[in-house]
Amino acid sequence: MNNYFKRVSRSTSDFIYIMKFLLLLNINLRFVSQIVNLKFIFI
Repeated sequence: MNNYFKRVSRSTSDFIYIMKFLLLLNINLRFVSQIVNLKFIFI
């Protein structure tokens, strides 16, 4: 039973880590797209 809880908590932390990573990736992509849009406007 204890082993099961350890596994669940580990998968939960992995899930949270992945969500944070995706959130950061999303923010970075949005930032990059804004920069690209600005470059296109200046060109």
